[in-house]
Amino acid sequence: MAQETADSPKPAAPYRHPDPITDAALDWFVVLQGEGADRAAFERWRAADSRHAQAFAQVARVADMPELRQ
Repeated sequence: MAQETADSPKPAAPYRHPDPITDAALDWFVVLQGEGADRAAFERWRAADSRHAQAFAQVARVADMPELRQ
């Protein structure tokens, strides 16, 4: 068994953004990366409130930052 050090990655705990709309946008972003995502449910969520579309666009912009790509 490998010994854990200070540099070892820790198991990911569920992250919750303090803003519920941003949190939902983050969840949708992750879900949409996988196969079989319910695009119709996503589109309903996004269309329900202009803040949803804005939050999702911000998440997508951050995810597309070159600094985050390997």
